[in-house]
Amino acid sequence: MEQPDHQDECGGTTSMLVKFIPSSSFNEFDEAVKPEIERTLEKLSVLVDQKYELGWMENVSNRSLMRLPSPWRERVYGRDAEKEAILKSLLLDDVKGCMSVIPIVGMVVIGKTTLAQLVFNDCQLIAESFELKVWVTVSEEFDVCKIMRMIFQKVASEKCDIDDLSELQCELKKALRGKKFFFVLDDVWNENYNKWDFLKSTFESGARGSKIIVTTRNKVVAQVMSTGKVHKLQGISNEDCWKIFVDHAFEEDIGPAHSKLHEIVKKCKGLPLAVKSLGGLLHFERDQMKWKNVLKSGVWELYETHNGEILPALWLSYYYLPSNIKQCFAYCSIFPKDSEFEKKQLILLWMAEGLLQNKKGKSMEEVGEQYFEDLISRSFSQ
Repeated sequence: MEQPDHQDECGGTTSMLVKFIPSSSFNEFDEAVKPEIERTLEKLSVLVDQKYELGWMENVSNRSLMRLPSPWRERVYGRDAEKEAILKSLLLDDVKGCMSVIPIVGMVVIGKTTLAQLVFNDCQLIAESFELKVWVTVSEEFDVCKIMRMIFQKVASEKCDIDDLSELQCELKKALRGKKFFFVLDDVWNENYNKWDFLKSTFESGARGSKIIVTTRNKVVAQVMSTGKVHKLQGISNEDCWKIFVDHAFEEDIGPAHSKLHEIVKKCKGLPLAVKSLGGLLHFERDQMKWKNVLKSGVWELYETHNGEILPALWLSYYYLPSNIKQCFAYCSIFPKDSEFEKKQLILLWMAEGLLQNKKGKSMEEVGEQYFEDLISRSFSQ
């Protein structure tokens, strides 16, 4: 039996055709599609498992909330004075109450995290001055419960499955009671005073002289959390920028002969990561025409005119990537911010997506390894 068109809820018409089908036909159809449905459900189950493993599910973007920085092996230029000033603040007994908060404020890629790492990894001084130290990468979501849970796990050296906020706060207070601690809260965006006040009250059971370093690009965040002086981080000198550039582009000083390269470095305006990325772009590059192309690129002027959010040196580093490696780098954007993943896992994902090109005499794993090392050498990390 055929029925006429009917009007849908949006005002349009939808053709609806209804036919009477014998029940035996339904049974035959069910038997025919059942195997295909089972195969589809199996594939969906595998995909869901992969999303959990990779941290792509909603509410797990902070699965690597606490990420301790690896031992600092790279030379850092132009931050000695800032490091000494912050160390001095850490050792001063100027606390009103039990603890003080020291914000490091500065624009993106200026080196806030690097400076905090330098202080955090001053093992002898920190070990002599503090009983506990913990590094927490916070990022956009200021989840008080997660932050407290991760700190507790580090302080108590045991897994924490407590979900009740009041109970968790009570346990963390017990773990910190009477102990002098040093925490780093890296990349904080939270402007909500109530959230910070609740978290801060949890730390007040610690010993007098406890300190917290907060890194943020937001002045309001610094004002909300600070208990004293705010350290405003500025760019480093052109001389120090040149040292960073040489380390990443040539690995040895090439002298003052190449004026074009000096002019390119000056355009980075004292931002260490920009210089580092530019050095990776021109790594072992001796073609002065390429230097000229980079120097004359309109990206520099476009940034200054429109106050763009992406630094020219970083944009150029991406622009000049070989197309095959560029695809692999772009693929990494599917991972949540601050998540960690294994190199082998990433290479297998590249392989599964068909992003690796066959090379004679090399396995696909070896090609992926080469791509990965190439990206690392171009220094995209902060």
